[in-house]
Amino acid sequence: MFEYKNLVVIILFLVAVAFTYFIFLNQEKTVDPQQFLLSIQNTSKFYVIQDLRGSDDIYRRNIMQCGIDIAGSQGLAVLNKSIIIYALEDSKCTSFEGEKTLSECSNTADGIVFYISKGDKTLFYAKKMNIGVGANYTLKSCDIKLG
Repeated sequence: MFEYKNLVVIILFLVAVAFTYFIFLNQEKTVDPQQFLLSIQNTSKFYVIQDLRGSDDIYRRNIMQCGIDIAGSQGLAVLNKSIIIYALEDSKCTSFEGEKTLSECSNTADGIVFYISKGDKTLFYAKKMNIGVGANYTLKSCDIKLG
């Protein structure tokens, strides 16, 4: 019986190590802002995702204004690419095409994503920029400048 317990402990330990290794491999790696800006130039489509879920009015306004600033950026305008804007609220997603489910709006694999939510930090990934917006947003703070 003692050997059986040891075998179970070893198996559980190996499963935990494999699970941790799998999780670590599937995490997105942050990149420097310049690397992200380079990836912008090599895509045909941009997604501006405004996550309004759980935000007070002041944050909601600032998140939406940041999205407008990104979409109207001169840096993106000169690239002449498609810009698709989503607003996430409760269990729905709203775009110019109307309301969709959250899962219907999550298919953004074919472009660069600007994900805006309540927060205080901005992180860059190869194909995504997570933008944290606070209560004190300055107009054009989210403007994208290339070059």
